[in-house]
Amino acid sequence: MNKRILIIFAGLLIFAACGEKEIRFKYVDAEGGLRMRSIPDLKGEKITTIPNHKKVSILEEKEDTIHISGKSGKWTKISYNGTEGWVFGGFLSDKKFPSVQDNTQTAEENSGCKYANKSLQNFSSGSVGEGCGPDVPIYSFSSDNSAWVDSDCESGSKGNWHINGNKIYVKTVITPVDSAEYGCIMNAVNSGDKERCLDQYRHLDGRITYNYIFELKQDGTLERTGNIERTGNFPTSLNIIKSGELSPINMGCLK
Repeated sequence: MNKRILIIFAGLLIFAACGEKEIRFKYVDAEGGLRMRSIPDLKGEKITTIPNHKKVSILEEKEDTIHISGKSGKWTKISYNGTEGWVFGGFLSDKKFPSVQDNTQTAEENSGCKYANKSLQNFSSGSVGEGCGPDVPIYSFSSDNSAWVDSDCESGSKGNWHINGNKIYVKTVITPVDSAEYGCIMNAVNSGDKERCLDQYRHLDGRITYNYIFELKQDGTLERTGNIERTGNFPTSLNIIKSGELSPINMGCLK
């Protein structure tokens, strides 16, 4: 009897060992964080944004490689802090990043802001913003005075910037074709399909101009104000964007 019990127990151990999956980990490599979605599609519901450099568990990967924001990768199902969902694998890395300080703290607390008690006199390039979405996008300022507004960590708009005193002025313009291009690229099978998709929007004369003003504060953070100017005709999907003043918002440290 004891021998039979030992054989059964050994068999259960072997079965458990064979059925156990190896857990893989990767790290987020996206400056503004990485959006987790309910399904492996850009139209999927946004569950949360995973902060940059955080460790995630890999559960599943789709076979097809796709391209988003100049990155190549696969839709990947992950687990983070007990929540499961899908992310674009092009913003995941095998590299473990060193821990970094939270730049949202003020200079008085930890001197974390690079431009605390400084001016913009020698500023030539940098960025501000820690998240994704219309309220806290990432604004990047290049040395050639071009600007990039990353509105959802996957797409955005281009423009230009200049400095006057302690303020950075940014102007970006979105046309109907600009607003549709990302969706047309994702849904197109080939370049011809993309052009046919964009043809639906080329007759529209709309323009949405964003005039941003970033004022450098003494603690090294930037306060964003400005306005939106909308003219002409746009797809109904953009009717939510109206002309008007932007409410002041502190964007955190200028980096």
